[in-house]
Amino acid sequence: MYGASCTGKSTSARTLARLLGCALRSAGEAIRARSIELKTKPSALTLDEHRKIDETTRYFAASGPEPLVIEGTFLDALLSDIENIRLVELICADHERQRRYGDREGSHGLLSRDNADQKLRYSLHGNHKGTPDITIDTTSKTPEEVAGEIVTWIQSKDATEERS
Repeated sequence: MYGASCTGKSTSARTLARLLGCALRSAGEAIRARSIELKTKPSALTLDEHRKIDETTRYFAASGPEPLVIEGTFLDALLSDIENIRLVELICADHERQRRYGDREGSHGLLSRDNADQKLRYSLHGNHKGTPDITIDTTSKTPEEVAGEIVTWIQSKDATEERS
């Protein structure tokens, strides 16, 4: 599950993992945990530290428990070449993302966050972008509705693949 900040990745991923009864890997949580270990801000982590976290995420995606829910901002670029990965892109209207950001951060710095994310994405992955298998607009949906939509999509995809 990937998408820009404040599209609902973390809350929807937690809900989806609970519904599927599976493990969750959060790239954002891994970044926050590593920055705490290094006694620095997440925004101050080096590219090498980000690459180590990416390597671990790729390892989990390729060989971790199945099913596994992984959420992060750049997963389309990071995981698109790994087999049996379903890329779920979350999108959300800018006004709703701004509201969510304000609720979470208590400020109006979403544009700066987006710009920093794009700079980091380019530094780590260049112009590479993966193609989503499904895109879900979370603007007016709860995390439960998003997760339910993903479960329904997975079940229909699995049923279609079994018939093939």
